Amino acid sequence: MVRGASSKLDVFGCVRESISKACSRMRDVHFLLGTPKLAKQTCRWAFVREFGFLYLDLDNFSPPAPPRHEIRFSEYTDKQLAHLLQMNPALNEEEINGRMNSGKKCILGWIGNEPVIYRWHCDSVTHLDFLNLSFIPKPGQICITETYVPMKNRKQGINESAAILNLMRLKKLGYKSVLGFAATWHYPTRHLLVDILGYVEVGSVVFRPMAPFGRYKLKGSLSLDPDGHLRLTDY
Repeated sequence: MVRGASSKLDVFGCVRESISKACSRMRDVHFLLGTPKLAKQTCRWAFVREFGFLYLDLDNFSPPAPPRHEIRFSEYTDKQLAHLLQMNPALNEEEINGRMNSGKKCILGWIGNEPVIYRWHCDSVTHLDFLNLSFIPKPGQICITETYVPMKNRKQGINESAAILNLMRLKKLGYKSVLGFAATWHYPTRHLLVDILGYVEVGSVVFRPMAPFGRYKLKGSLSLDPDGHLRLTDY
C-alpha cells in the first residue's frame, strides 16, 4: 500500500511540475505577444514551428553603442543552483544537470549581487531541444542556445547590454563567430540580434512535430549530414 501510494505521489508530482513549467513558459510568451496573438500562436505552435539560424562574424563586430549597464559574468556552478531556479521557475535541477552533462555551459550576468540574466552556450555538438536535433558548429564557432531575463528585470536594456558585453568577451576568448536561434514570432530577439547587433539570418528549420513523415524542412545554408546532425554549409 505504501509503495503504491508513493508511486501515485510521484506521478502527481511529475504532472504538477509539468503543468507549472508550461504555465511559466506561457506567461513568458504572453508577456511578449499579448492575449490575441498568444491564442493564435499557441494553435499554430502545436502543428508547425520555424526557427531562424542567426550568424554573427565576430572578427567584424564592433559594439553598436556603449552598454547601458555594467554586467559582471560568472560561469554557473552547483552553488548557484538556487539563483537559476529562482530566475526561471520553468527550469529544474534535472534539466540543468542534463544540459551540463551534454556539454553546454551556463553564464550568469550580475548587476551588483543580483543575477539579472543567464545564457546557455556550447562550442561542440549541441542538442537543440526546441527542434529535437543536434547541431555541429565549426571550429571557432559558439552557439547561444538560450537567453533568459527574469520578468522583473525586463524592459530595462539588460539583455542588450549583456549581449554586447558577452560578444566582446567571446571575441577576446578567440571565437570567430556566434550562432543564435530565434522563433519566427519572437520579435524582440530578432530585433536585438539582427537590427541592433548585426546578425544575419543564414537559414531556418521548419519543424512539424505531429507529422508522421517530412517533419523537417531546411532553408538557406543548413543541411543534415548522414548521421542526422544539422550543419551550416557556407558559414
